[in-house]
Amino acid sequence: MTASIHQNEFDFLEEAKKAFENNAQFETHRNADDDLIALRCGPDRDCINIYQLDREVLFAHNVMKKAPVILARDAREKILTIYQYHAAKPSLNTSWNEGVTKGIEMTLEHLDIKIEGVNC
Repeated sequence: MTASIHQNEFDFLEEAKKAFENNAQFETHRNADDDLIALRCGPDRDCINIYQLDREVLFAHNVMKKAPVILARDAREKILTIYQYHAAKPSLNTSWNEGVTKGIEMTLEHLDIKIEGVNC
């Protein structure tokens, strides 16, 4: 396969690189014209694949069961640790502690995160 690489693609590589470096959670980046897409890849997530998008073939809206929100492992563990701390901590200000715990439970429910022994 022979391909020609143009300056606009090198420019987009730099644009995507900056976008990925500024947000570690980004996995894709599109250019303003919506004709190029960059995909973060590699075992260390330090590589970028760039594809030219000729046209959209199909956008299928609400055709699957809603998928749970995926959080990075460390974010999930932090949320669970905060919940467990506030749920188990005896506090002089019980209403405040119950409010914090309820707020965390509501957040977990919104993110569809289940904790063993807790019915959100």
